[in-house]
Amino acid sequence: MWDTRHDKHMKIPFLSNFEKKTDAATASDEGVFDILANRILSVRILMIACLFFMFTTALGPITTIYIMREPQTVVQVNGDGSVTISPQIRFRDAIAFHKVSANLDALAMLNRGPEGPDSTDIIDLCFNSDAKEKLKQLLDGQKALFAEFSYHQKAEISATDVIVDTDNTLRARVQGQLIRTGVFNGRPKLDSLKFEIIFSLFRNQDAATNQKYPIGVWDFDYKESR
Repeated sequence: MWDTRHDKHMKIPFLSNFEKKTDAATASDEGVFDILANRILSVRILMIACLFFMFTTALGPITTIYIMREPQTVVQVNGDGSVTISPQIRFRDAIAFHKVSANLDALAMLNRGPEGPDSTDIIDLCFNSDAKEKLKQLLDGQKALFAEFSYHQKAEISATDVIVDTDNTLRARVQGQLIRTGVFNGRPKLDSLKFEIIFSLFRNQDAATNQKYPIGVWDFDYKESR
């Protein structure tokens, strides 16, 4: 007969191992659940995650702006085999350069006396042949007026804007007033006018060869009013 006295103490080996693994897995699951159920620790984890995402979100635009503002080095290989290395200026500085060029062109056009412009050398450097011919016609049209009153004219610039057209043509608008001082019937004569010039500019790619200004004028529209 089968002895049942030891039944309560007898265990099957493979069932015993299975029970141990099941108990270990249950203890492990309970540990993870307990960690997630801990409110203080969960809040800390969520806070750290939020801070990390906030930091990375804020760092992206700052890094992009820094890269855009940082000047780079440009290496240009010319057709004759020579190499030119120069720093690339920032976009803001490039716009400022075009404004300076437009102001220089306007002063060269408008600062004049009865005999003609005060700075003919700047006109030769900045205006191409077509623009110089158009300027000559403008000056000839005012020559009688300047001779009659012995006018000396100075320009005061109040605003300069650089405009890029849809066809990538660069234009600059210069506005200000003209101060004319002269003589009428033996007495001083003072006159003032408003002016506006819109320059059509071009890039002089052969500045080192032709000794001209890097930004030139190929056309302009001029008007003055009281």
